[in-house]
Amino acid sequence: MNTPVMALRGQDTTIVGRLYVAFELGDRSWKLSPGDGVRAPSRCTVTAGDTAAMAMVIAKARAYSHP
Repeated sequence: MNTPVMALRGQDTTIVGRLYVAFELGDRSWKLSPGDGVRAPSRCTVTAGDTAAMAMVIAKARAYSHP
């Protein structure tokens, strides 16, 4: 099945950088360590289940690692 290839044809698919995220998922809090593999990863803690806060941490890390 080549649907993904067809969907990407003609689009710029250049990877500018990578973002790695390590998760420690606890009952009360989730710890995230986003990093780009060049600088030391940052460490953030959000309330367990708060996916909006988790998405915000990842979005900020992406913006920082991909100027």
